Amino acid sequence: MSRYQDVTKAFAAAKKRFDGYYSQSAYFAGAFSRALLEQSGWPRELVAWERPGHGPVAHVEDALVLDADTFWHLGLHLRIQEAGGPGDNVRVLIRFKRSGTGYIMELFHGVELDVQEPTPEGFRSVVAALMEEIASFYDRGLDLFLDGRASKLRLPFKPPVPRPVPAGPKE
Repeated sequence: MSRYQDVTKAFAAAKKRFDGYYSQSAYFAGAFSRALLEQSGWPRELVAWERPGHGPVAHVEDALVLDADTFWHLGLHLRIQEAGGPGDNVRVLIRFKRSGTGYIMELFHGVELDVQEPTPEGFRSVVAALMEEIASFYDRGLDLFLDGRASKLRLPFKPPVPRPVPAGPKE
């Protein structure tokens, strides 16, 4: 066997290992998506996924990007709509990777959560932490922002877009 054939054989084996890892990771992301919808009661049509650096995608597995930090990255958009009123969009950047017998998942910078298995029960604490943080963002966000303590929020607070200026009399 030539050196070139050795390299192509090694390449094929490496590609097969990566494809297997991607498949496991896509399954994990899909299981998280299903657990999120089921446990939060969030309407499916108000949930969207984003591939970092590329924009919205139709399926959670298409959102996965393996970064140099060895974590898979993906974006989650949760739209909130009041009946007949304005809405909002919460954006969460998620990172996760396989670690030992389970996974490490990060919803907020520096807050890592252990997920032993990609099952509804395995994601229970992750979904609870996400919902709690979103509620806290809306409950306390404005007060913390006005007090100069917005850094205590894990979701970045942004002041709302100014209301449109009413049309005045034409001259």
